[in-house]
Amino acid sequence: MSDKKISNVLIGLTMFLVLLSITMSFIRFIILQDYIVFAKIPCDPKLESCFIEECDTLDPRCDQIQGVNVFKIIYKSANMIPPIDSCSENERECEIVLCSEEILEEYAIEGECTILEENESSESDLSISAV
Repeated sequence: MSDKKISNVLIGLTMFLVLLSITMSFIRFIILQDYIVFAKIPCDPKLESCFIEECDTLDPRCDQIQGVNVFKIIYKSANMIPPIDSCSENERECEIVLCSEEILEEYAIEGECTILEENESSESDLSISAV
């Protein structure tokens, strides 16, 4: 085989592989939506251990009095959205993550967790633990 023929074969093979890669990525991400979505969803600190982050009071998710956003994290398959704020029984790739010291360390989150106090029931029960 001549050098020009080998070069043309290699160029053709490279172009084929690039087009195959683009096509497979398009099918996976656009058509099948086969990827995981991360979102912060509302959390009730009276019922769950929630993440806390400081926020701008102009943000609608922000608690206007305390200036914090209270949330939990959800990881969910993109093809199962909507709804984003819950997991259903038939979803195999859905996880809601509540705040704990281990989670803060594992995900390297700089933030705080709410701590539930069992013996009291007023809004002042919410205490914040800095980690």
